[in-house]
Amino acid sequence: MRELVVVAPDRTGVLADITARLGAAGVNILTIAVQGLHGEGIANLEVNDEETAVRVLQEAGYHVTLEECLLVALADHPGELARITNRLRDANVNIRSAHILDRRGDQAIAVLTVDDPPRAREAIADVLIGKS
Repeated sequence: MRELVVVAPDRTGVLADITARLGAAGVNILTIAVQGLHGEGIANLEVNDEETAVRVLQEAGYHVTLEECLLVALADHPGELARITNRLRDANVNIRSAHILDRRGDQAIAVLTVDDPPRAREAIADVLIGKS
């Protein structure tokens, strides 16, 4: 699984522009998380057509990268995310982004992007979903 990371000015209408361009190109947004920090907006998107999304957004002048993601199944209770992030810290893996994708019963599904996916897979192999 990979996600697009789009960095753009944090101003009114940017998200509307990004989503309109993707929609017009026939790209479906599967997941999205957006935040603003110090004048920049950062959007993390999972889409059905990465190649088209990257091309369309880069042609519009957006800075776009693709990041490999790890899909993780966690027990849905306090401290579980800390347990996993501590294991990544101990393996000297930096977490670039993290968000909870879904909750089902007593389980939460998280998406992580990291600086060293192979090392991260080794450190948290027991909670990975699929090949991530």
